[in-house]
Amino acid sequence: MDNLKIIAPAIIESIENWLEIKAATSTLASNTRVAYHNDVTDFFLFLSEHHNE
Repeated sequence: MDNLKIIAPAIIESIENWLEIKAATSTLASNTRVAYHNDVTDFFLFLSEHHNE
């Protein structure tokens, strides 16, 4: 995903770590993990695109 280049690598790493912990501590379906990832990264993309407005 080229859009992820505008999100700081530390934030992407934090999202991945959160998803790993979430998956390890609950019964998280793979589709749910993908949906969480998409929703959270879309939110950070929104923030990074609109932070100066």
